[in-house]
Amino acid sequence: MESVEDIKILREYVTNLKDGKVDDEHEETLITLLSRTWDLFSDSSETSMNAEKLGRIDNVIFKYPDVITFEIERHGATVHGSVYAHVHKWTLNLTEMKAICDPYYKKRLVGKRDAPLKTQPLAQKVADAVINYDRDNKDLVWKSYDKVKILVGNIIPETNEQTTASRRKRFRNRLDEMLKTHGWSRPKQSYIYERIMIDE
Repeated sequence: MESVEDIKILREYVTNLKDGKVDDEHEETLITLLSRTWDLFSDSSETSMNAEKLGRIDNVIFKYPDVITFEIERHGATVHGSVYAHVHKWTLNLTEMKAICDPYYKKRLVGKRDAPLKTQPLAQKVADAVINYDRDNKDLVWKSYDKVKILVGNIIPETNEQTTASRRKRFRNRLDEMLKTHGWSRPKQSYIYERIMIDE
């Protein structure tokens, strides 16, 4: 249970800290004291922050006489496939008992980035197969003589959600351009192309 006494202990403790980055020994004690008083800081619940997450903070800095800053990695974006985590920066004023969060402070790479993919050669290969009516190509499913479905999952497999979407969009746009001059088009957001123009 947080109390005025806990705040007093926290304020007295920081008087023994030096300006600058807090060392590991003092950081551990400071985290314990902050955990006891966290809910007493105004706006401390911003970005769903709570005392239980304080064990993950890093780069804790004390600025005399009453300011503490720290960073904390948040992984909401990684749930949606991003390889980057947002790093929030918190500033605590121990006199005013006010907490300020900068949720856009920086990003940190926490996953493996996919290697760059050149979609132009892939689109050219598929376009050639469609134009030449290649019935043996495993990336195509022919619905009729003038209608074909592109199995984009074979060509650009699913990896990181955002990366995959970007790659497939670039591939689709290039394929559209290549097939258009040969009379092939597709409905929006579809990979089914239909030949609508007869070559002379």
